[in-house]
Amino acid sequence: MPDHFGQVLWSKKTTTANDDVKLERSELQKKAAVRRIVQNGIRRPTPLRMLKMPSYPQMNGTDSKLDTSKENSDIKLTTSTPLKIGTNAINSAISKDNNTVVLSDAISKYAIDNYNFQPPLGLGPFSRFEKSNILNFPDRLFEEYNSTECITNMGIFQQIGKAWLTVDNKLIIFNFKSATQDYFTIDEIRHSILTVKLIKPKPNVFVDSVNYLLLVSTPIDIYIFAVEYNSVKDKLEIFNTGMSVSTQGLIVDHFETFDKTHDIFFCGKGDSVNVWKLSYSNNEEWFHKKCNKECLTRNSLSTVVPTFNKVPGLNIFGTSDSEISTNNERESISQMQIDQSRSILYTLSTRSVVRAYRIKVLSSGTVSLSHPTAKGPMDLLKDLSTTYGLSNLTPQTKNFKLLKIFPVTNFESNSLFLIAITNTGSRIFINGSANLGDGLALIASHLKLPPPDHKFFQKVSDEKAKQGKDSSLAISSNESSKLSENIYGNTASFLNVTALQLGQAQSVSELLTGLKNCEIISPNIFFGILRLKSENTDRLFVSTPDYGVLKNNNSYVEDFEFLDSYGLIHDIIQLTPTFNATETPAGYYNQFASQYTKDPLEVAVLTNTGIHIYRYRTPDLILEDSLNDNTFKAFAEKYGSREACSTTLYLSCRFGKSEDNKNKATQLFICGGQNASLNKNLTPVVDNVELSDRFYAVILLISRMFRDIWFKEIFKLVPEIKFDSNGFIEDGSVKKIEDRIILSGLTISRNTIEYLLSSLLIILDFLEKNKRSIPGALPPTFNYENNFRDRDFEVCSQAEHIGFRAIFQLLNTVKEGLSFLLFLIEESESSKNSSFKDLVRFMSVQDQADLSSLTFSQFIDNTEEQTQRLLKEILFSIINRNIVRGISVDLIIKNLQERCGSFCSTSDVLIFKAFETLKRAKDISKRDPNLRVKHLQASVDLLKQANNLVTFDTIKEAVEIMLEVNYYSGAIEFLLDMANASPNTTTSDAYNSDYYSSDKLLTNSSKEKDYEKRHMFYKNVFDILVDIDTKAVESVQLINDTENRFQNEENQFITQNGDLITEFTQLRDTSYATCFAYQDKLFHYEFYKWFIEQGVGERLLDIETPYILGFLQECAVKDLQMAKLLVAFHSKHENYYAAAKILYDLANSDFTISLSDRVQYLSQANGFCNCVCPPSVRQEMIEMSTFIADLIAVSNIQEILLQTIISDERGTEESKSKAKEDLDGKILTISELFNDFINPLGYYELALIVFRISDYRNTDDVLSQWELLLNKWHTDYTKNRPNESFYTVVSNLFISVGRKLRDTETVFPVPDLFRLLAKFINQSQPSEKAPVGIIVDIFLKSGVTYDKLYYTLKEMVESTTFEPFEGFTKFLKSEMIYLIKNWYKTDRRLRDVVSSDQILSMTDYQVDTDPIYNYIRTTGIPI
Repeated sequence: MPDHFGQVLWSKKTTTANDDVKLERSELQKKAAVRRIVQNGIRRPTPLRMLKMPSYPQMNGTDSKLDTSKENSDIKLTTSTPLKIGTNAINSAISKDNNTVVLSDAISKYAIDNYNFQPPLGLGPFSRFEKSNILNFPDRLFEEYNSTECITNMGIFQQIGKAWLTVDNKLIIFNFKSATQDYFTIDEIRHSILTVKLIKPKPNVFVDSVNYLLLVSTPIDIYIFAVEYNSVKDKLEIFNTGMSVSTQGLIVDHFETFDKTHDIFFCGKGDSVNVWKLSYSNNEEWFHKKCNKECLTRNSLSTVVPTFNKVPGLNIFGTSDSEISTNNERESISQMQIDQSRSILYTLSTRSVVRAYRIKVLSSGTVSLSHPTAKGPMDLLKDLSTTYGLSNLTPQTKNFKLLKIFPVTNFESNSLFLIAITNTGSRIFINGSANLGDGLALIASHLKLPPPDHKFFQKVSDEKAKQGKDSSLAISSNESSKLSENIYGNTASFLNVTALQLGQAQSVSELLTGLKNCEIISPNIFFGILRLKSENTDRLFVSTPDYGVLKNNNSYVEDFEFLDSYGLIHDIIQLTPTFNATETPAGYYNQFASQYTKDPLEVAVLTNTGIHIYRYRTPDLILEDSLNDNTFKAFAEKYGSREACSTTLYLSCRFGKSEDNKNKATQLFICGGQNASLNKNLTPVVDNVELSDRFYAVILLISRMFRDIWFKEIFKLVPEIKFDSNGFIEDGSVKKIEDRIILSGLTISRNTIEYLLSSLLIILDFLEKNKRSIPGALPPTFNYENNFRDRDFEVCSQAEHIGFRAIFQLLNTVKEGLSFLLFLIEESESSKNSSFKDLVRFMSVQDQADLSSLTFSQFIDNTEEQTQRLLKEILFSIINRNIVRGISVDLIIKNLQERCGSFCSTSDVLIFKAFETLKRAKDISKRDPNLRVKHLQASVDLLKQANNLVTFDTIKEAVEIMLEVNYYSGAIEFLLDMANASPNTTTSDAYNSDYYSSDKLLTNSSKEKDYEKRHMFYKNVFDILVDIDTKAVESVQLINDTENRFQNEENQFITQNGDLITEFTQLRDTSYATCFAYQDKLFHYEFYKWFIEQGVGERLLDIETPYILGFLQECAVKDLQMAKLLVAFHSKHENYYAAAKILYDLANSDFTISLSDRVQYLSQANGFCNCVCPPSVRQEMIEMSTFIADLIAVSNIQEILLQTIISDERGTEESKSKAKEDLDGKILTISELFNDFINPLGYYELALIVFRISDYRNTDDVLSQWELLLNKWHTDYTKNRPNESFYTVVSNLFISVGRKLRDTETVFPVPDLFRLLAKFINQSQPSEKAPVGIIVDIFLKSGVTYDKLYYTLKEMVESTTFEPFEGFTKFLKSEMIYLIKNWYKTDRRLRDVVSSDQILSMTDYQVDTDPIYNYIRTTGIPI
């Protein structure tokens, strides 16, 4: 590959120093922010406490039932990938290890204290500590130590691995681990040394090479020495700083430092119970020396002058309450401790009073102490008796004295603050609570008594001897199974005594009487020194929690044993860090989890003969030292068979052990545990199988090897990066970094990676070698003889093989992941001038920030698209770097594929080659377009071959290069092909169908995600179209603006229509043609929606594709504008029936459309019905026309009703608004209009119109409405009193209504209305005489013809037998005469057949004298 390939191809647009930085908060960063917030809070839990991890993949044993999170639910063996099964199992194993029971919760569950103490047998193979080394003093020191009679103390400076010895005023420091006899002596101190302390110095006081300070206390002064220690060369240098402070009379014997501020606290026997602070600086002022002291528990002058115990009269500054006592012995501090996690200082006085002070850091940086919380012996006894009723324990608690106190950090327990040791060996557990401010409360919650003494065991032994039993307390081998149960579940049952007897024995136990000194080493290991006066020796004992029983059974048991005796034991000092598994109470005591990642605990016992080193025996050491079937069985019974198998697997792979031991361990691993099993109550399917102990053993071993890094971020940020209060990277801190490179390396060291990689290879090699012996490691084969078939066995074998296949996949993936990280380190160290920053130089700041949030588990289980993309980005960045350096890309790819093929797959190689081809195409001159297109097509083919692993960002980068060479149509077709190359194309199409056919969609469904993924490709296509549209317009505008439009005839010409064609307009046309021609329904739908979003939806009417009609039809269901567009589409294509049908449906739809618009739609639809249509739809068109006409009639009534309600004076604004809301929208049915509005509101005229439209034929209801209407008119007339006469008003109103109803006899019955109107006019206003013919005129003006009215009135005259009102007959005849005369005047034909004399002579109407009737009767011709 050419050297110039790389940077142009792979580097994103990097952020320069002048660019604004705005990091996007990705999901990876959000998870990392949560971790930072929790870690920087009150407690620093491990990642598993913050992110709940999933359980084993459907593993139904009790050990596998863990809390699960929503994100990581149970993984099914049959449906999950092997890698997912493996990583999920690791997650679950670590989660379980990190959530074991809290010691303080388990310790208080028992009425008696449970010990595993078996004199004189001891603990046998399960002994917890062994002596690992004896370090003698240098000969000269030993001689001096034994010959002196002066004050002699000794100890160990653990920080620098040196021991110290004081002989009078001389301090000797020597390397107790070295075989040399060299030592360092400080003999310039003038007075006897009381105590020494090695501490960390305050920053910016001494030079950087001074990494420790040595404090030396004498009866007169405190001296500060500077210490320079080089751990690599083991070089120690001590300098006298000249700093000292007078402490005459204090007798300082205790120093403690507060880690947060490096402040030094001290106290002395000569100053009661006061606490002092030692200050030092590199500046000296008038009133402040470089070194001074201050009392923090007294005020004013007494803060700098001590209170002397021996000199009467000098206590002039008052006496504290704690000093007032009838006891002649003056109280002083015997011990001082600081709980660094809670910022509490504890002191223990010679009167067994515990005082607790809150350490407060002021804004100025100085510290002060709060008012003390004191707990004396009586207070502690009161708490215990109140809580537990310990009256029967008075022999242990009477007149006790507190020997020592030990703080318990909040990493170990939230509630337990302190453990106090009495002189009888009892332990008092003190709970506490620290409130805001100075509030601090302490209460004794539990008293742990020592084990029964030898007298009790002798008594039990004697009683057994009397009963004929073996006087020994030893247990025979056939009782080994009972041993574990009884000792660790019920000690009283094992010894054949009651719990009450055992409790009484512990309460009077003298086993630890004479306790001289003690030490509690976290986690809760109790060391003690007994002074045996009869033997003039010190005896060492230890009581260790059985962490395995605590983890496996949630039970608290301590293994108590005596170790060795010495002439004199000075002190017990912890040499190595504690082996806590977590930094939270849950999981803190799980020693099994940390046994492979932390060194075994070592404790130094300082004696008069030398330093004796004791080492804690981890589970693997216990099993290794006695590797046999009995020990394995006992181990499995105590801690579970999975733990036993996991330990033997570790021993099988352990380096440097004999083949016999390895073979035995392998045998126990394969045969010692339980096989895969199936609950008989469950269906025999693979997902219901509980896998074997061998599977869990491998998972446990791997999880514990990787637990320290599994949830740890891999990549380290530069120190300049800061975080905001929410845990996110501050954009401002990134801006300050000029090169915008925020990653500085890996958080995992090279040594750690190499160690884990080599260990992993050993495990893989072991599994491969023993594959044929390990059930499930190979695919199962079944031999069915005699038609015998064990279905359960078959299912279990299949499940076991799935599990082991997942293990192999996991181990190989982790191996390649570690190899990839090691490759990164090697690349960053490939030359003197190279660094890790060079590897990420081609990555964007956003990608670097995301990488900094990537944990090792996410790195291994890289199924998330974002993780895959980040890994590809860093891989591409490495490729770029090596290309710039001139190194062959093929060589790098080959190296990566050989070492970590899954991180550099074949698809990655195809991508590299594709981009190389793109770069070549870019470099080819425009004069050879065919060759350029050939390279472009070749690169597209390569990318398509790797489509499953090509990230969207990579595709975008390829498209950008294509666009740079104006390969627009090819880029569009490439994007569309990649969108359809997804294996989930069908689901995204289904989502699209659901979108148009359903009102509601499931959020976060897989369909939606696949749809969104394809939509990203489509959006990129649309962006390309926008780009080419812009360039096309600009190119035309540029030419139009120039004086000579034909300056470059090669790139433009004019068509026959006068349109200007340029290179970009041609590219635009071909790009759109490519889109329209592509066969993808989903794309076309999104394409058409894009047209609408761009405001050019009308262009859809010009599109001729197989998808446009379906798109418009599906969209019209939910979108009004699309429905209108569909109408226009049908109209343009002369499909008038479909257009009318859509408009009719719109008028009846639930869209928010006003009533007037609905009426307009109906009118347009009616117009389409009148258009020419094919004969095949003529009948449907006629029916549609009828439906439309009916709906128009109803809508007109609704419109009149709405206007009537709005103009009705009776209504309120609220009611009118409600009516408008109900009526100015969807067209209601005629029944709804009448029943809900017209009838209740008394709109009688509209009621009659409704009767007409609906062809209502109930005459009584019709006449009732007419009568109500006439009454309403009369009421309105009476109320308003207009200037017109009543009959005139009624006449006008009736005529207005009659014209609307005259053509419907059922609603406008003339005879009935004539009678009703005649009665109403003549009787409603008796004072007003209506003129003759008023009724006839009303009907005539209403539209009733003369002939119809004549025949109606003639029939009424002939048929009237009773009068509706008095004078009705006379009134009727007069109206008839008026009718005939007026008819005669207006009808020429009538005048031709009837003489005027006959008409004029009519004064009283009679049928027989009716000239018209006589003519008809005579001639038989109707008029």
